Amino acid sequence: MKEKYQLHRYWTLILIFLAAAGMLWVWLLVPGKGAESAKAVQNGSLPPNWHSFRLTDEPVSGMFWEGNILDVYDHYILWSEGDIHPITGGTPSCENSNSTLYSSEKTWFHMPSGRSDYDICVYDRSTGLVSHLIDSDEGDRSPAMDGDWIAFQREMINAPHLVLYNIVSGHEMLITDTLYTGASDPAIHGDWVVYSNPFDGQIRAYKLSTQEILELSSPSIYFHINPDIYQQIVVWQQVDFQDYSVDIVGYDLSNNTPFTISAQIGNEGNPKVYEDIVVWDWNGDIYSYNLATSQYMTLTNDPFPQMTPDIYENLIVWRDGRHNRWDIYGIDLQTNEVFSVTQGINPVPDTYSPDIWGNIVAWHGPGNQGAAAAIKMTEFSFLPLLNNP
Repeated sequence: MKEKYQLHRYWTLILIFLAAAGMLWVWLLVPGKGAESAKAVQNGSLPPNWHSFRLTDEPVSGMFWEGNILDVYDHYILWSEGDIHPITGGTPSCENSNSTLYSSEKTWFHMPSGRSDYDICVYDRSTGLVSHLIDSDEGDRSPAMDGDWIAFQREMINAPHLVLYNIVSGHEMLITDTLYTGASDPAIHGDWVVYSNPFDGQIRAYKLSTQEILELSSPSIYFHINPDIYQQIVVWQQVDFQDYSVDIVGYDLSNNTPFTISAQIGNEGNPKVYEDIVVWDWNGDIYSYNLATSQYMTLTNDPFPQMTPDIYENLIVWRDGRHNRWDIYGIDLQTNEVFSVTQGINPVPDTYSPDIWGNIVAWHGPGNQGAAAAIKMTEFSFLPLLNNP
């Protein structure tokens, strides 16, 4: 009896050992597990824990191109995509991905003079499908999304105007107050849409609930462009036509107060805001400012250029040239971990204007090279069902 008991105990220990070894093996095979434990990624020495994939099909050739400007919100990625070229051909990704036929009635030859036919495409991470969201005979660009609303600019009579689209009701709304002034570079958060006027160089805000428009800047020697908004805080670039320097300024919608964030010598650009943190680039490096503590931080200090940052929660990403190519790098403000998103593994040959929301970063390539994205993998992650990788 004692020998049988000992033999049973040995087999039990062997099974426990095999089970533990199996669990360890599975843990080691999880995508990104080894990379996540690292505190920093230096000089591309560690593999990234980001899975990269294309958002668009084969690039559209000629004078129209894919992936012009894009935005990430929740499980959606939106971008502006040009229609096919009349001679070289090609199929726009968001048309092809839904297996819909491209209308022969909407070709380059039928476009109104002075306009370009761009449409808004969307990739739904929950389904893995790419679809044609906004389809018009105008030039629809610069999509920005928050909640159920998408704001974008539409070229009409050789001038961009502000259009809002509700993804639940399918209702499209042209903001008529911008018909004679113009609107470009929209950004949206909550009840507010902010945009720049390409004619008078001013920043305006449209309130969805009351349909009123506020002027956040006033005519002066300055030209104001590239706004961004989070809750009640608006930030943008202020161009001085006297010395052609560019500063970062802001406006508090809660108390109607303008303020200056940074006024360094030279060109400061591409401001983004999330909660109390404002980020921007200057002289090839990335900087941040905490609105609550009035603290400035230098996030990069590298002889190679870093530019066009974006921020979500504690993560900041930017376009990085430290390896003599354009990769996407970032930093976690909670851990000070510097990480690489692409590290040379890029579905398009270059990176421009990265945009981050949650665990996904999207960007577009140069010219006609399309757009791509990367999802950060963890032990609980799984690859999306990509209809158009």
